[in-house]
Amino acid sequence: EYLENRYGIQALENTTDEILGALKNTDLPESWESRLREMLQMADLVKFAKAQPEADFHDRMMDYAEAFVLETKQSPAPTEETDTNHA
Repeated sequence: EYLENRYGIQALENTTDEILGALKNTDLPESWESRLREMLQMADLVKFAKAQPEADFHDRMMDYAEAFVLETKQSPAPTEETDTNHA
């Protein structure tokens, strides 16, 4: 849902390749492209191929996901109240 809300793409209904292709037309930092690809491809393997991930997989993916959201979230638009407080 984060990808859909943040980048305006259809993430839940699309394949990993479709998601990554759609993200090329956004402001996704290039530094995240390969890490996001790894996250999505590993999730595909676990979900569809019933792959058994490495022992630290879940912790690593959670760390990636948290860092991704923190680094890519948009700052809230300034409100009139915050504008007048800084003037």
